[in-house]
Amino acid sequence: MKLTVKSVIAQQCHRYDRVGYFGIPNWCLQKDAACPMFTTFRRCRHFEEAVLPACPDVAAEYAFLAGQDLDTKPGPTRRAICRTCGEAFKTTSNRQQYCSETCAQAGARAKTRERVRRHRQPDLLPV
Repeated sequence: MKLTVKSVIAQQCHRYDRVGYFGIPNWCLQKDAACPMFTTFRRCRHFEEAVLPACPDVAAEYAFLAGQDLDTKPGPTRRAICRTCGEAFKTTSNRQQYCSETCAQAGARAKTRERVRRHRQPDLLPV
């Protein structure tokens, strides 16, 4: 069973109530209002500090929804676009041009193909 952020909140957050005052669903007892993570998915400090460390398998989904980067390496991260497939990816070096080894091999084949094509072309200089 794959755990999602909302299922972890419903099961483990002690400030969550399925039905709050006046029958309002997904009630946050601390905020005395609807849980912000169920309505508009705003970050919740209590969830980050108390509930999330107990469920590390949900941390990646929460980081994606909250727009955070959960990098284990300190320092700035750089994003680039793969020259082969066009996907955005995080680079590990300032010279990295491809997102994976497969794309790097495809790029090398294309570069070799272009170099050989140029080499085989007859010189077009006037005589």
